This record gives sequence, structure tokens and C-alpha cells, in this order.
Amino acid sequence: MNFNNKLNIGFLGLMLILFSCMSDEKRKSEGFSWISETDTLHLVGKDVLSRPTAEIYNFAFTSEGDTIFFHTTDKGDGESGIAISSLTSSGWSKPRPAPFETDDFEEGHVSMSPDGKRLIFSSDRTDNLKGEPKSADDFFVVSQSSNWIDVKRISSTVKMSEKRGSLAKDGSFYYWAYQRGSGMYFFKAKISDDKIKDKQDARKMLFPDYSGENNPFVDPQHEYMLFAVYGRDERYDKEDIYISHRKNNSWSTPKILDEPINTKYNDTSPFVTPDGKYLFFVSDRLTSETDTIANRNLYVIKTDQLKALN
Repeated sequence: MNFNNKLNIGFLGLMLILFSCMSDEKRKSEGFSWISETDTLHLVGKDVLSRPTAEIYNFAFTSEGDTIFFHTTDKGDGESGIAISSLTSSGWSKPRPAPFETDDFEEGHVSMSPDGKRLIFSSDRTDNLKGEPKSADDFFVVSQSSNWIDVKRISSTVKMSEKRGSLAKDGSFYYWAYQRGSGMYFFKAKISDDKIKDKQDARKMLFPDYSGENNPFVDPQHEYMLFAVYGRDERYDKEDIYISHRKNNSWSTPKILDEPINTKYNDTSPFVTPDGKYLFFVSDRLTSETDTIANRNLYVIKTDQLKALN
């Protein structure tokens, strides 16, 4: 092979690599492009993800926005746990159990790392997936590189069940936990080397008179946090979403989001897309005049409609 042929093959290889990188970046930049451009709040995945026969508790998207994991009362097999669904040309696929789901243990409370490649969830599973479930939930992580199969334990607790958390790019991890007979707790920690480290009690970090902050979403840049609190604001009465901004390593006094986010129903589990354009959350508000039972479903709205986020 002469020098010119080698040069041409090398150039072709370089172009293929660059094209692949550009395609990957283009795919990420177009993530969540399936969302309707309407300015009004609307239901996500009607009758497929948001179903009148099943509840959604929380959820997590990959960075491309084309795959969702969600904690639900029916993961596609009639049992509660973590479901997965992918976006197809005809819409969202029918929910099915996540690849790492187990039959004998309870899985739930999902969140995604900022790069969209690692899913964090809680479970009462044992390491060998045998025997009786643990008495409390621990955090686990599973990666996209393993096709969402290889699970690693990142925490171990005895009595306190760790629930949904949120991870920033600098490794800061905020989460809530529950202990039977004691109540709810809010923590700040660090995640590095797939281990939870430097755990701190953060119960009074947002409200001096702690009110049970839960289901946090922390901005990947660690600049603001959205979270839920039950019954603190008498206007809406039930679970509502608040926002707090971080400055000089401290948090501002939280402000409640207005309608149409918060209502007299339960509104929780916020998530903002990587480009900052859309807010997703879970609510059990009635979706139409014909509904007779409140059901936890998934909703989305453009963030430019929310003064607190702009």
C-alpha cells in the first residue's frame, strides 16, 4: 500500500470518528425534542407512561431524553418497581421491568447522574439476591455501559431507608431518607468512586424549622435546588414544589412555585432538562372533568413560564 492510500484511509478514519462525535453531540443537543412546544402544562405519555391504572412516584431520563426509568405501581408485569420505556417512531414503548429489576426485592426512587449514564436507585435487596429483604433500603447504581444490568451497592444502612436523591456534577448528592417511628430526614453527601461519602445531616439547610424536604432535584451546576414539602403552604395544602438558590455555599430561603405547578393536589419529584427548557414533575391532580380518582402521573411545562426559574 502506497503512502497516498495510507493517507486517504487515515483521513477517512478521522472523518468517521469526527462524524460519530458530531452525531453524538447532535443527538444530545436534540434531546427532549419530542416535547410539544405548547406553553401550557401537559401530560406525558398519556395511557402509556401516565396511566389511569398505575401510579408514577418518580422518574429519570437518559441525557438524550429518549429513555425513561420510572418508579411505578405497575412496571409492566402487574407488580410495583422500576419500569423502563423508550421513545419510538410511534411514541413511548409499553413499560417493562428495568433490566436490573428483581422479583423478590423492592426497587424504586430513581435519579440519573448529570451525564445521563448512571442510574441511582434504592432497594432492600441483598448482595447475592438471596434470603429475606433487608430491613432498610440502600442506594445502588447501574450504568448504561453495562446495558443497565450490572448493579453496584453505594451505601449500607441498618434502620434508615434511603430514598430518592439528586447528583450535581461536582459530586454533591442531596437525598432524603425515612426511618419508621422517627420520620423523614434530609442529607447532603458526596459520591465518588461509586461510594457515598462525607454524609451530613442537612435537615435545617433549607428551612430552619425543618419541614420534611424530599424528592430533591439539584441543578447539575449546583446553583439551585427544587424539592418537595408536604403541607407547609396553606394555599395548596398537600405536597408542593419549592426552589432554593445556592450562593457562597449557602442556600436562599425557599420559595414555593406558583400554579400551574402547585395545586391542591400532591405535586412532587421535579426534574429540569439538561438545556434548562423544561420542567417535569409528578402530580395526582385530576387530568380532566371525567376523572373520578386522583392518580400520580407525569407532567411537563416550559420553564420560561416559571418566574422562579428565570
